[in-house]
Amino acid sequence: MLQTAYGFCRQNLRFLDGVNSDDHGMSHCKSRDTAVAEYTTVSRWYIEIFSGMLQKLKAIAVGNGSLLDDSIVQYGSGMKYGNCQIRENRPILLAGVGQGRMESG
Repeated sequence: MLQTAYGFCRQNLRFLDGVNSDDHGMSHCKSRDTAVAEYTTVSRWYIEIFSGMLQKLKAIAVGNGSLLDDSIVQYGSGMKYGNCQIRENRPILLAGVGQGRMESG
C-alpha cells in the first residue's frame, strides 16, 4: 500500500510552485481563490504521482500481461469536499483488473 497523505496531514508541500500552506489547511479553502489554486496544484501533483506509478506497473511484463493487469490499485480521498467535511460520494479511481477479477470500463 502506498499512502501519500492522510486526513489530518500537515505535510509541507511548498516545493510546489504557488503552494504556501500545509496539505490539511488548504483543504479548508473556504472558497478563497488562492487556497483553491493551491489545493488544485497539490491535487494535480498527487494524481501525477498516481499516473506515474500506473505507467511503471504497466511497463513490467508478467505472464501474458503486465503487473498492472495483475493488480487493483485505488486512488481516493477521505473527503469529497474538505471545506464542509463532506464524506459522501467521494471521488475514487480504480486501475488494473486484478487478474480478471474486476471488469474495467
